[in-house]
Amino acid sequence: MKSRSASLCPQGLDACHIGGLGSREYECIDASTDLESCGGCTSTGQGQDCTAIRGAWNVGCEAGQCAIYTCAGGYRLSEDGSSCVHL
Repeated sequence: MKSRSASLCPQGLDACHIGGLGSREYECIDASTDLESCGGCTSTGQGQDCTAIRGAWNVGCEAGQCAIYTCAGGYRLSEDGSSCVHL
């Protein structure tokens, strides 16, 4: 049986709901590279919005994980590279 996502989107993309509760609207995303739904549909509580990482300046989504390239002024990259720390 095909998943709902597979029936709504081309192969390799996931269907993520947009709009309010009960909305039938969706967008097709590549969760391995999408900045606002990195790793899964943030509208369903999965994945992460890389653009919302506090103090991050340049970010990316690599293989479903947020990557911080640089932090904004007044922040530095944490030792594990997963966040920006306020100075």
